[in-house]
Amino acid sequence: MKNQYKNLDGHESLYASRRLRLIQSPLIVILCFIFLVFSQSNLSQSLSKGERHIFILNPKQPLLHTSSTKFLSFSFDTYSLRKMNELPISDERFINLARLLSPAYVRIGGTSADCLFFNESPPQNSHTQVTSPIDGNHYSNFTFSEEDFLSLYQFTKKSGLRMLFDLNVLIRNPDGSWNDSNARQIVEFAKYHEMTLDWQLGNEFLKNDEDCIDYVTWHQYYINGRTAKVQDFIDPKVFNILSKQIKSLQDVIDGVGKKIPMWLSETSTAFGGGARNISDRFVAGFLFLDKLGYSASEGLQVVIRQSFFNGHYAMVGPDLNPNAVWWVSVFYKEFVSNKVLKLATINNFGNVRLYAHCTPEKSLVSRVPAVTVFGMNLHNYSVNISIQGYKSTPKITIFMYALTSDDLQSRTIKLNGKDLNLLFNGDLPPFKPVILKIGKFITLPAHSMVFIVMHGIDIPACFT
Repeated sequence: MKNQYKNLDGHESLYASRRLRLIQSPLIVILCFIFLVFSQSNLSQSLSKGERHIFILNPKQPLLHTSSTKFLSFSFDTYSLRKMNELPISDERFINLARLLSPAYVRIGGTSADCLFFNESPPQNSHTQVTSPIDGNHYSNFTFSEEDFLSLYQFTKKSGLRMLFDLNVLIRNPDGSWNDSNARQIVEFAKYHEMTLDWQLGNEFLKNDEDCIDYVTWHQYYINGRTAKVQDFIDPKVFNILSKQIKSLQDVIDGVGKKIPMWLSETSTAFGGGARNISDRFVAGFLFLDKLGYSASEGLQVVIRQSFFNGHYAMVGPDLNPNAVWWVSVFYKEFVSNKVLKLATINNFGNVRLYAHCTPEKSLVSRVPAVTVFGMNLHNYSVNISIQGYKSTPKITIFMYALTSDDLQSRTIKLNGKDLNLLFNGDLPPFKPVILKIGKFITLPAHSMVFIVMHGIDIPACFT
């Protein structure tokens, strides 16, 4: 990280001052009044563009939460396993793109998980054919071989990931109870080959357990991918659906008298495979970044993005080039740790939404303490923010990384105005920040996602 900070020119935000000149000629005053009446909406918009937002960061605060080191994770939909020859898990470019997001879980799950028969053909009279509850598509049974399982596991090992495998729970005995014989086969196969992975079952009720649940996992989508519009992906009302859903689930957990952490084990922007030419474009990054920030602030341990490959919400395209949300995820991994801080403000549910975490040790400069403030400006104009509450000293340096695009539906994403691309060998390019002076308002560009690393702010809780 250190070499990327060398030879950087400082940048100071410029602020234009506005002057109101009064003209006292009666005729001109009347004409101006008439003009102002007709241009009232334009005047209001102009004034709003000078809006400022204040955020308070208390350096003496304790940690708000500590999430998993694999907090940002991703999935392969089990549907992809139906055509293993089309899943590029042996391609070094594909492996590299996954490795750059480690540590993470890779969840193998979805509706097709309840149609998977490991190493055996489904019986002719099987009744486990299912219909997806979120998109209505019908899924038939299929066979997943030992060779397929080994190759998938090798992909996760090469990528530095940990597999979470969703078992088929719809194989039933005549009395309706679960027939776990096929599940035992795959578990025993994994044990024989000394695989290290986790298993997922679904749809259990909390009150029927005797303290055997480590996490409550659930799925979350905001909107229908078939009817979604670009504007939905920058509408605060859509963003705020998540807070209501988390509260509802927390009420259920509290109602059974147990303190069990949550996972979002499958989540994306729009269900039904995502919204075509939207869920895999720049604009989709806003909902995902806000989901990461809000979920961590509410104590969720893991958020698993649907999906890494395939579907309109894919992080990696069929050409094996990363989509914009992959880059957003890389920046999150680079500058945001699993130690969550409280960033106080009057309203964090509008168009300007920011969160604070301790900066990961790997991104510190000369081991100087740092805090990362990240989030977004959903407005189509720039806004100014001020982060206060700490003692301002010359030792504090602010590095700003602003992610933007020329078009909300572009696959291309820019860092501080320049296109982001992998190096020829697949490595990440150096992330060059704009360096800001302490004590100034920070300008967030229109339709931007930002990572603001404040080097020199010492919050003792970050080192406990």
